[in-house]
Amino acid sequence: EQRGVGGTSGAALFFIVAAICALVVRPIFGRWADVRGYVQPVVCCFLCLGTGMAVLGFTYNLPMLVIGAILQGTGYSASFSLFLALAPLKVEPNRRGSAIATAMVGFDLGSGLAAVASGMIAAAVGYTAIFLLGALLAFSAIVVYLLRQRNKP
Repeated sequence: EQRGVGGTSGAALFFIVAAICALVVRPIFGRWADVRGYVQPVVCCFLCLGTGMAVLGFTYNLPMLVIGAILQGTGYSASFSLFLALAPLKVEPNRRGSAIATAMVGFDLGSGLAAVASGMIAAAVGYTAIFLLGALLAFSAIVVYLLRQRNKP
């Protein structure tokens, strides 16, 4: 509403577009990871998330909101699937269920805590700042992920 992007109808459009992206990109990113490994798709997910956050931070019209939804829907849903697929790769077969459950709890807990913390921070500094902070965190995650991958055989 503050940005003039349609209030409730703009929010609804955001979530509809993000959901459609989730349905479309998950199999594409899954196949990509199967063929090329996880590094490229994971980096792409973080790039989509970070860019989507930056776009949302500066959104002042409906087309920008839709672009943000496409990037967020792609980055979030594909990363969720990729990290769930990565979770059981390094554990014994009888521990795979526990690894996936732990990853799910981590995603859910992280999403819930981030939502609460972001809301409190946004109340103090505004939505642009919180979206840009989210972008910075997503871009930082690329560096951390690539550094961790560099040390693996």
